Amino acid sequence: MRNLLIGNLSRLFSKMGIYVTMLILLALSTLIVTTEATMGISRAYYGAETLRHIIIGMSNMVYLMLPLAILVLGEIFTNSTLEKDLTSRFSRTKIYLSHLVLSSAIGIIFTLAFIAWAVILSTSLRGFGDMPQNFLLENLSILGVQIILLLALNALATFLVFTFRRTSIVVGMYFALLIAPSVIEMLSIFGTEFVNIRAFDIGHSIVLTAQLPALHLSQIIQILSLGVGVVVFTTFFGIILFKLSAYKLDAVKVAHIVYCCAVYGLNNLFCREPKQVKQGGL
Repeated sequence: MRNLLIGNLSRLFSKMGIYVTMLILLALSTLIVTTEATMGISRAYYGAETLRHIIIGMSNMVYLMLPLAILVLGEIFTNSTLEKDLTSRFSRTKIYLSHLVLSSAIGIIFTLAFIAWAVILSTSLRGFGDMPQNFLLENLSILGVQIILLLALNALATFLVFTFRRTSIVVGMYFALLIAPSVIEMLSIFGTEFVNIRAFDIGHSIVLTAQLPALHLSQIIQILSLGVGVVVFTTFFGIILFKLSAYKLDAVKVAHIVYCCAVYGLNNLFCREPKQVKQGGL
């Protein structure tokens, strides 16, 4: 898989998209720091306060993981890259995992670069400021949990790209899945009850992590389980669907097959007419 990673990495950095994305992130990071004092958005933060400010707003990174996944993975389906990898005797599992690892690494590097540049710039302008006791340990712990959730978002984006392979469908499905828990929760207003649907909301979980020291242990385990569970689930089924695509089966066809099998089974179990018992005569 190392050769796959090297090849994908060289292809990625031979394009302008990766550099443009990084420049946009750094520009946004600079804008956050420089407009704090000049435009009255908030008071001017020291470096330590900027770190805390960005960690609290880390849920905005849900908008980063999808473009990065499309940037890293999109090329494999737009030219002969996939055919070349397959003819090189790389298995579909290795192809999937190599792209997942690369997009995950790029996503985390970009996220850390975004945070680091804001803190460095803010510190150079105003100083780092005073730190409460255990400030760094607390915020690094929060960031660690948030990174797990960002990896889950990246795994979800990777799954969607490999499964649907069309940008419009991938973007729609990604944001539909992110807002689905909130929509379902809103339905409870109209009398439909759902059990703890917020537990499946990654964006809400990222927001909760900002108050990590105040959370109960069960809440922390729930958040970590959500992140790990999404990574495992999407990776497992992503590889299966990618393997099935070798037999010209995509997600829609697989879903239709599963639906037909389910309907056939239910019809035979519950809708089958009872056999008539023959009346015997003397």
